[in-house]
Amino acid sequence: MTTEEKIYRRLKAAGLNDFGVSGAMGNLFAESGLRSDNLQNSFEKKLGYTDVSYTAAVDSGTYTGFVRDGAGYGLCQWTYWSRKQNLLAFAKTAKKSIGDCDMQLDFFLKELAESYPQVLAVLKTAKSVREASDAMLRKFERPADQSEANCKRRAEYGQKYYDKYAKKEETTVAKLTPNAVYTMNGVTINEKIIPDGTRWKDAAKAKRAGFSAGALYKKQQKLSGGTGRVAFVTIHNTNDLANVYDDGEQYTRATYNENMNSSRVHFYVDDTGAWQNLRAGTGLCAADPAGSAEVAWHSGDGSVASGGNMTSLSMEIIMGETAAHDQIAKDNGAKIAAWLLWKNGLSINALVTHTYWVNKSAGKRFSDVDEQCCNPISGKKWCPSYIFASNNKATAMKNWKAFKALVKGYLDALNGGASAPTPAPPHTATAFEAYKVRVTATNLNIRKGAGTNFASVGYIAPGVYTIVEEADGKSATRWGKLKSGKGWISLDYAKKV
Repeated sequence: MTTEEKIYRRLKAAGLNDFGVSGAMGNLFAESGLRSDNLQNSFEKKLGYTDVSYTAAVDSGTYTGFVRDGAGYGLCQWTYWSRKQNLLAFAKTAKKSIGDCDMQLDFFLKELAESYPQVLAVLKTAKSVREASDAMLRKFERPADQSEANCKRRAEYGQKYYDKYAKKEETTVAKLTPNAVYTMNGVTINEKIIPDGTRWKDAAKAKRAGFSAGALYKKQQKLSGGTGRVAFVTIHNTNDLANVYDDGEQYTRATYNENMNSSRVHFYVDDTGAWQNLRAGTGLCAADPAGSAEVAWHSGDGSVASGGNMTSLSMEIIMGETAAHDQIAKDNGAKIAAWLLWKNGLSINALVTHTYWVNKSAGKRFSDVDEQCCNPISGKKWCPSYIFASNNKATAMKNWKAFKALVKGYLDALNGGASAPTPAPPHTATAFEAYKVRVTATNLNIRKGAGTNFASVGYIAPGVYTIVEEADGKSATRWGKLKSGKGWISLDYAKKV
């Protein structure tokens, strides 16, 4: 994902509309070229630093004049001493480089919420790129040149981003609504199981997948010879999608729209949670009773009785965005994998990769299960590629073992209790009775999911808001989902009204 894609997606997730994001980015481009380590050009010779060396000197503490040197710096070209002081403190608290793009975006949004609420309001409601761009130029950036020519120039920069990204989103179909939402080991699961009896409708799409119109859209058979017994949990990786907030929803939608060829998996997992496409026998929602785990199509070994399709639960962990995103997605995948192993009475060695089944199909069996999980076969798919994070077998195995250890930690915690944990009951969107709360905290974080392990997507000011869903999560007694759809807030800082 490019820097500009990341910035567009981050600002959109924070609640800015497409005009607002584009107008803001046009100004950031004019100020810094969207380079978060950009030192004002006129100060490079004066201070004797380049962008890179200045950033390194500030990070290391060898240069102590950052706050008062009067040099513009970063995406917004922060210049005034108090704003630079706040930026530096924010970076230190976050333990990030002063030139870190994600940190600066968080600080930019914090500044908007705390010090420039009128600008933020325009960026959320603007009816044109020019309106948003003018608000950024005249009330946030405030350059010396506020002429009509400069206003027009910056709006034109912003229009390019609007044309490149916003117009694509305008053609996106409506998002899917899950049949039910439940929690598995702290991870939010959106249940959208493909109904029995579903058949291919589009003849061309069916043909590309090796079927014909009217054929069953899924195997519609229980695992392990019809018993529903789970023998393995198989881990895959698939790519993060640019400019998409909930990647699991997008992959699920593509599945329902017959755009995933023959691929069928039980779970798509992202940093926001997971979407369930097939029965896994969890017993956590009405559509997925215990013992109902069904055959998926993911391991490349057809209908072999002892193969991955016929014996294992499958999970696509969606990665490839940022390191922070990928870590959360991987952690969510580890929690789900641990719970599925625990639920089915399996050991950690029942956790395998797509490559495990590739080796089995090629007739290669290893006494060390991890070696079979990581042994490359020429010309065959190497997966989970993001977890392997290397084409070198030794490095891939090291990284796979690290992920396996993460899963084992969660599995050990589940096995360590005197009794099995009681899962949160499933609920549908209509079953929850929405209510209003008064937020009492200043600049309360809005997060992508229920917990501080999810990224912040902005801040909420004190006031009255509507909660449409609740969930357990890290670092709060209870989390509430905002009616606006912007994300989740800790209900420890809110009171019912």
